[in-house]
Amino acid sequence: SEDLLLTGINLDETDLSAVNTDSFPYLRLEFFAKDSLQRSPVQLLNWSLHYEGLPDIGFDPGSHFSFHADTLESGDSLRLSCDVRLTNGVSLDSFHVKYQVLNQSGLVVELMQRFDSLEGASSRRLDFSCPTTGMQGNYQLQLQLIPNGQVQDLHDFNNYLTADFFVKRDRANPLLDITFDGIRIMNGAIVSPKPDVVITLKDENAFILLSDTSIVGMVLVHPNGRQETISMGSPEIQFVPAVDAKNNRAVIFWHPTFTQAGKYELLVRAADATGNPTGSAPLKISFEVILESSISHFLPYPNPFSSSTRFAYTMTGEEPPAALKLQILTVAGRIVREFTQAEIGPLKTGTHLTDFAWDGTDEFGDRLANGIYLYRLIVKDDQEKALEHFETGADKYFNKNFGKIAIIR
Repeated sequence: SEDLLLTGINLDETDLSAVNTDSFPYLRLEFFAKDSLQRSPVQLLNWSLHYEGLPDIGFDPGSHFSFHADTLESGDSLRLSCDVRLTNGVSLDSFHVKYQVLNQSGLVVELMQRFDSLEGASSRRLDFSCPTTGMQGNYQLQLQLIPNGQVQDLHDFNNYLTADFFVKRDRANPLLDITFDGIRIMNGAIVSPKPDVVITLKDENAFILLSDTSIVGMVLVHPNGRQETISMGSPEIQFVPAVDAKNNRAVIFWHPTFTQAGKYELLVRAADATGNPTGSAPLKISFEVILESSISHFLPYPNPFSSSTRFAYTMTGEEPPAALKLQILTVAGRIVREFTQAEIGPLKTGTHLTDFAWDGTDEFGDRLANGIYLYRLIVKDDQEKALEHFETGADKYFNKNFGKIAIIR
């Protein structure tokens, strides 16, 4: 529809500023001339329209456009880069860019970004980044250019840009590992009254790091059945979050002190940052604490041996022996080899196998002949007293603290 706004316009100059541009954004000027007598109407030599034009800002993907990926791993950042340009040379004081991320349920993320003026035919590059943590499924990124203030845009069809993308769900479970004094213990193992417990949680997701203490929960069941929740804020706890995407691993150092002897249970519940648990139930580890210092007989393994043998033992208490000596003897009682604590190395609380191994040679390095040999362990505390003996089922193979070892080559 059309409305006639002005008639009888002055041929020299007419002001059109009284026309409401909101009501009539589009105008048409019409010149009509006639000469009914001479049949020679006047000709229009020129007609000039002086105006302040509207800027026209729009996306210019032909100049530059980059979309990181339309399929993203959970936690990866959504990234888009595109040029914005003034298409008609009319300057713009400033403008905003509205970013929206939507899914089937509606708006998920909204962000406004302000940019300063654009002059002439200049352009501006937009760089947008948004983490996808907590997202999964189909989404759409929508961008809109909005001139500031009362300034209108000449065209708005080029003010919109959309990009569809899909976020894959993180389905992999993280891995949980627990060590006591650097060793993965079996259920029922004996541990030190003051162990160094290290709980390691590792996840394959390279985008959402394990950085929150809420991903781990610990419960300690005491010998009397009392359950104690171990707080991540406890002075016994040190939480080290993951900082490297190539090695997404969080570590918890726990330094407890057990003052009551008996059997304990440690239950550890853990999950990654997206909620995937390490298992259907908390990881349960049972262990025993014995406060008194004692040590069992050394048991050679293997026995008989041909090339070398190591020694299995069980030690309780917190303090290691102050002095230790292992003697190898002939059946006649002659000592052919003697090892000190420095050669055997440090002993650990619990049941272990020594790093030290005997190769079946005497004190001069010569190989001993095949046959049966005796051995005994001499252990003393810091008071020069013999350390208490820890009884095991292997005690029946010892006679007055002497055991037998066989060499067969």
